[in-house]
Amino acid sequence: MKLTPEQKARLKALILKAKADRTDEEAVELRGLKALALDEKYKYDEATGDEIVEEPMGASEVKSIVIDALAGLGLDADMVKQIKEGLDAKGEVTAESIKLAITEAVGGKIDAKELSTLIEAKMPKDLLTSESVKTMFADLRKEMQEDTRKASKMVFPIDAAMPIESRGGNLSVAGKQLLNLCLQGVSDSALADSDGGRGIERPKSMNDGITEVQLAEAAHSGVAQITSMRKAARLGQKVLTAGGANTGAEFVPTDLSSELQSRLYLNSELAAALIMNEVQMPTNPFQFPLVTTRPTFYKGSENPGADPSDSTSGTDNITLTAAKLIGICKYSYEADEDSIIAILPFLQEQMGLSASEALEEALVNGDTSTVHMDSDVQALGATDRRRLFKGLRKLALAGSVTSSFATGGVAASNIAALRKMMKIWGVKPSELLLICGPNGYNDIIQLDETLTMDKVGNSARIVTGIAPQIYGIPVLVSSAVRENLNASGVYDDSTVTKGSMLLMHKPSFMVGVRRGFTVETDVDKAQQLNSVIASFRRDFQPKETPSTSLPLVAMGYNYDA
Repeated sequence: MKLTPEQKARLKALILKAKADRTDEEAVELRGLKALALDEKYKYDEATGDEIVEEPMGASEVKSIVIDALAGLGLDADMVKQIKEGLDAKGEVTAESIKLAITEAVGGKIDAKELSTLIEAKMPKDLLTSESVKTMFADLRKEMQEDTRKASKMVFPIDAAMPIESRGGNLSVAGKQLLNLCLQGVSDSALADSDGGRGIERPKSMNDGITEVQLAEAAHSGVAQITSMRKAARLGQKVLTAGGANTGAEFVPTDLSSELQSRLYLNSELAAALIMNEVQMPTNPFQFPLVTTRPTFYKGSENPGADPSDSTSGTDNITLTAAKLIGICKYSYEADEDSIIAILPFLQEQMGLSASEALEEALVNGDTSTVHMDSDVQALGATDRRRLFKGLRKLALAGSVTSSFATGGVAASNIAALRKMMKIWGVKPSELLLICGPNGYNDIIQLDETLTMDKVGNSARIVTGIAPQIYGIPVLVSSAVRENLNASGVYDDSTVTKGSMLLMHKPSFMVGVRRGFTVETDVDKAQQLNSVIASFRRDFQPKETPSTSLPLVAMGYNYDA
């Protein structure tokens, strides 16, 4: 994921802003953008924030790198000369012309992997155009290997040691575990047809072909990933490199459960924001002891013999009862026979994305009442994910912690009034989270207070196009926030034009985690389909019941979305 123009503009604006003038939130945002720029190899001037564009390599330099690397393989002089002549004859040096010249001269006579390694080692590390040449050699290696490999795409020798990396066609531990699960569901005829005469056996378990050391390292990496996410959330940073495509995690060997959990947090900003509030549940249900009132300090006496006044802390228990969310991803028999390894990333992505959407829906719109507050959820029955636990909107409505935006709509004054309603719990912006839908977010971007450069300079939203915060409160966009409600803040299938947004005090809520992801497979012979089934268990509870005297979450509603 390369830096967007908006992120580049924001990085420059924060760099140009004097250090003394930056707020704590802006300092955290700047560190995050610099880290992302480093990950994406985006070069910029440290003083001005201007992008640095590297000069591309010249044709002679590229040819020199290729020839030196080939000579390092110990090829005879005639072959090296033939490749050089081939490059000279093709005129302009491009990735395609280099690949063609080497293929014509070398073919499958040398180790293509070793060739690629040597070429990459000689590439200048500070030139962006070297990446295209590296990609070319990776493609060349793949083509040369495919020329000599005639086995089926689904063949994966489970008795061989598996390299723990995602590069070069290897599978991560998570990928191998998912592959084993999928192969367990392959029909005997499909397995035999795709065997290629190698005698591949059906995996006996999810961990077949994975060593104990690899499993231990993967589990350790998974724990480290989640710990890193919690630390980032605690510091007020966004989770940028925890998982998902092009964010670095594809090179981290984790187990399947950790991989799916990381994808859940990466895909759901709300789940990621609450990660530091998670409580591991050793039992289900789990009684969590809680101190509800603090001890009181009194003025003491200087005279000996006078006993000070005493007080005790009030205590209570929160009962966490984990409920299960389960999702099924189906694929056809034909996928088994032709491309089972190729669909593994798709399966992981779909399960992680679906899990995050389900959990976010429950966190925002959950309601365990016999009659759900939204009529469409009521009609769908008891298995709807919005019946998992009481979500933020239900808690705000039930506690009457609501503010109508009928006058003014999404205005800074209305958001400030919503914050004021939260009393002492609304004081610290770093402990708050404003959750809105896409339409509400667009309204926030257009607020006059911070829209134009004459009011806030280079951080004006008419320049950046983003609204990371308002009044110092982080703004989170969630598709789960309903913008088709009635004037009372619920869905009735009649009036569907009103929006809503939620302001929550993050430390006042807990997320109970009973276990990570469990992944299984099933076969539907009648429909000729295989299914990968993933499940996990969560609970969500406020530390105390929200009310007008304990406004831990507030809801703005009744404005035109």
